[in-house]
Amino acid sequence: MKDVFPESHHRFCAKHVEANWCKTWRSEELQKVFWWCSWTTYEEDFKDKLNMIGSLDKTAAEDLLKYPPNAWCRAYFDTVCKNYEVVNNFTESVNKWILEARGKPIIKMLEEIRTKVMNQLRKKEDEVRFWATEFSPKSMQLFNEYMKIAQKCKVNFNGDYGYEITEGCDRHTVNMILKRCTCRQWDLNGIPCPHAISAMLYNKLDPLSEMSWWYSKEAFLLTYRHKLQPVRSEIFWKVDPHQAMEPPDLLVNTKPMKRARKLIDEPEEINLTAPQSTQASQVVNFMSTPTLMHHAPQFSGLRPSIPNLTINFPNHDPDPTIRPMVVSENAIFRARQEGPILSGTRIINFVGDHNGVSVVGF
Repeated sequence: MKDVFPESHHRFCAKHVEANWCKTWRSEELQKVFWWCSWTTYEEDFKDKLNMIGSLDKTAAEDLLKYPPNAWCRAYFDTVCKNYEVVNNFTESVNKWILEARGKPIIKMLEEIRTKVMNQLRKKEDEVRFWATEFSPKSMQLFNEYMKIAQKCKVNFNGDYGYEITEGCDRHTVNMILKRCTCRQWDLNGIPCPHAISAMLYNKLDPLSEMSWWYSKEAFLLTYRHKLQPVRSEIFWKVDPHQAMEPPDLLVNTKPMKRARKLIDEPEEINLTAPQSTQASQVVNFMSTPTLMHHAPQFSGLRPSIPNLTINFPNHDPDPTIRPMVVSENAIFRARQEGPILSGTRIINFVGDHNGVSVVGF
């Protein structure tokens, strides 16, 4: 990620971090402390919980720090992305959404995903237009919960730009100029925290005016306005032979095959270079010899016989005539060496429309 997208805001899924870390340190107590480390927005709290893990097992704490905290702990998240989620549930929901399409061939898969996205953009845009407020329902739900907490907070103002907000036994400071609170919730998700709301109500300001623009109806409509254009069936797609993609070359396994240890009663292999008539005189149906069928030389074509050998079938053995045939791996390998059968390839050319959206060119 650092090489390809050096300026991206890259985070880890805390659930996957916990799963990988707990493969070695299987303890319910350590798991609980880990999630406190992930959820907390205070650096001091994170260090306290990390020391708690170190008191339980020093090596476990050292192994946890191999995962950079700024990628999975809220206390160290940057405040550019207004999202403080520590898990990738969104990605998992998308995977479930396209689960049926993922099992199809590549063109069918992409076509089904394209139509699903095309319909989804339309549905989401229709939903946004009928919002009851100018902000998303989820953000308003969280804002209303913060408002209830703010009613119980005590405000102390220094007459400049600093506010000291007491919430129960906890105390935070709010800077209205920088729009920051020491709880970091306002910084991380862009929704005024209970302490910031208390400071705004103290100054008779509208807390909703400080809601991040990213939650607004305008932002969502701008996201969904770029539509996917309808596409005709595949037989009408233009073919560009210069960009045709052929299957990759067949890789031949050059690793030598190991020779199994020869058994005492294992027959000698016949000379495969002998005349056809000589080989034919030595043929025996190994499908009727269950005791030796697994020790027979594996090659395509005729199988050697073992002269003067009496086979006694066990009483519990099933009818040998209905035994499954043993397929020679060497025969399959030789068939693969002849090369794959190349199929025709159709290429879709894309051109940009006036909105900068890629559409299929005709």
